[in-house]
Amino acid sequence: MRSYATNSAGTVYGNELSFTTLSTGIPTQEASEVAIYPNPTTGIIYLKNIDPKAKIEIYNLNGGLVQRVELVNNQVNIKNLDAGTYIIKIISDDRINTIKVVKE
Repeated sequence: MRSYATNSAGTVYGNELSFTTLSTGIPTQEASEVAIYPNPTTGIIYLKNIDPKAKIEIYNLNGGLVQRVELVNNQVNIKNLDAGTYIIKIISDDRINTIKVVKE
């Protein structure tokens, strides 16, 4: 790559640079987007692209912890919650996701 600049006196300065890209040979894996459906829901929500051992916490919009629930077959049962909007926090070893869900 060549780079040149001219100062106020009209003098031209320049450099030639070269870059080398190295590969580590380690394949990269893009993080899959966590999905929650149906949303809004009447009680059972399904989670996609999450660690089966993830911990699930449900918060109200004031930030208060409503309950901790167990993930069973990528499903979470929130039938016992009142209608409203909640934040689902999904905690796995390598990331934390938060998703807003509406309970009808």
